[in-house]
Amino acid sequence: MGHVDIGMSHDWPRGICHHGNTEELLRSKPFFRDEGSPPAQELLTSLRPLHWFSAHLHCRFEAKYDHRSPTGDVESTTQFLALDKCLPGRCFLEVLDIPHPADSPMELCYDPDWLVITKATANMFPSSPQRWIAPLVLDDLKDTAEKIKEIKSAFGGSFKIPENFQQTVKCHDPSQRINYHAVV
Repeated sequence: MGHVDIGMSHDWPRGICHHGNTEELLRSKPFFRDEGSPPAQELLTSLRPLHWFSAHLHCRFEAKYDHRSPTGDVESTTQFLALDKCLPGRCFLEVLDIPHPADSPMELCYDPDWLVITKATANMFPSSPQRWIAPLVLDDLKDTAEKIKEIKSAFGGSFKIPENFQQTVKCHDPSQRINYHAVV
């Protein structure tokens, strides 16, 4: 797998709370236990992205997760940021400037490994109201290199996300006040 700049998950990676201001977190979320997602934590430690964004606990929280070598040296660091719920007066939005090399293109790409996983588990998420869930066959996740070749072929040889975004709603107008309590 190539280099990953940004990781995102709804749940926090397990244990990330110990890499930021835990005291402040417990003041705003006194019920908080050392929760978090073990799979997200596994992805954090294996992918080692520069940034990781999460939600779930509905509070703003920053952390620095150092990825260490077997000898204990810091090899890289992930900047973690969770934002609050989208409500007036809450810290739910931030604009970040994430530097990137000037000699590389600014583009979004699908992750081929994730596409292999998504394809292998697609039958577990039926689009009909039926509740049947097919068992995951681990063989579906074997021979990943061959499966990536198949998917790359299906994507026309490129995992680049097309730049064909279209505006579907009006831009935010700060002069327009919104009554959030009236929104259904």
